[in-house]
Amino acid sequence: MYFNSIIFAKLSKMTLKETEEYFAQEILMQYDQNEANSIAKIALQFLLGLNNINYSLEYRTTVPQQAFAEINEYVKRLQLGEPIQYIIGEAHFMGFNFQVSPQVLIPRRETEELVALIVQENMQKRALKVLDVCTGSGCIAIALKKLLKDAEISAIDISKEALAIARENAIKLKTKVKFYAIDILETQDLTLGHFDVIVSNPPYVTESEKKRMHANVIQHEPHLALFVEDANPLIFYNKITALATANLLPNGRLYFEINEKFAKEVSDILEFHNFSNIIVHNDMQGKARIISGKMKN
Repeated sequence: MYFNSIIFAKLSKMTLKETEEYFAQEILMQYDQNEANSIAKIALQFLLGLNNINYSLEYRTTVPQQAFAEINEYVKRLQLGEPIQYIIGEAHFMGFNFQVSPQVLIPRRETEELVALIVQENMQKRALKVLDVCTGSGCIAIALKKLLKDAEISAIDISKEALAIARENAIKLKTKVKFYAIDILETQDLTLGHFDVIVSNPPYVTESEKKRMHANVIQHEPHLALFVEDANPLIFYNKITALATANLLPNGRLYFEINEKFAKEVSDILEFHNFSNIIVHNDMQGKARIISGKMKN
């Protein structure tokens, strides 16, 4: 999408609706039509400073001419596979805007379902103590604090770069979350106290699954937060579940986001560690995505 004078003159007279359609068309080599439309809308909302309501109201107005240089730059970066969330520096999650960069995973819709489940099952409890393991951008921990206001939330991650972003997100969203730099795989005792809820969305994509993933994920998102070796794909679930047995209060709950391929294996890990009420929850696409279990008394 390089503008010569004729194209620029045409674009500078486009409505927002026409600009969105043009933007989406330019990235169809990288995305399907629905995703391209969604990305175009996200980009234009950000560039023009519009929320969902204002965006709809402005749909038939002419886009300011000075915006098209930035639109061109965004399209070029998208054509090279860079995710729109990294381009604009933010991602939407549970109704909140989170700062993101290539040091953290982009929050996914499936993880929103994990947070929603935790809120649904624990909203009647007071003064909950919650631990988020492998927090990344802090989206789970911070969203839980926003939605379970009197909960005490702690979060850990191995990446100091990720924790810096998580702390910025907590400040931006005016939430109090305690963050700790901890390598969960090297930890023998968390020493952070006891919790009513432990939640984790750990790395769970196997190395052999890389070839089936979108190039923009492989090339831009942090592999440390994504991938596990084929030889030991359940390493995080084994370790976190073992630590949870020492750090969950009686009747405390453990929640995992999982690779759908390993639902039975992760369930077996929880059963081995004497958890009860072990449930596999399907996501909106019908895939096994969340496992929960309760600590026995």
